[in-house]
Amino acid sequence: MTITASNLGTHVWKLAAEIGERNVFRFPALADAAHYIQQEWTEQGYDVLPQPYEVQSAPCLNLEITRWGRSRRQQIILVGAHYDSVRGSPGADGHGYKARDGRDPWAYLTVHRGDRPSATQ
Repeated sequence: MTITASNLGTHVWKLAAEIGERNVFRFPALADAAHYIQQEWTEQGYDVLPQPYEVQSAPCLNLEITRWGRSRRQQIILVGAHYDSVRGSPGADGHGYKARDGRDPWAYLTVHRGDRPSATQ
């Protein structure tokens, strides 16, 4: 999958505009966000490993995927991100598709068909 502003915008729109605020106070939206991300990664060919936990008696999920390099299988890149949002926020503003360093955050969470995992193609 090639990472473009358009497909990043699609993910931001889905999470921020369609699903909106997502946290334990708006649990159905939090579950919708987890389902969306899990579905996207599955469509990209990943086996998604849900890691359940509870917050304030609400069942939550961490989602784990693995992408092994071909020539350096002993090396991994560990990336973490969250898909919940702070109370009262949809989780993105007009610049929600850019991280502070200018890189696109979904790029870290997308399948790359290169020799090893990387944030860009």
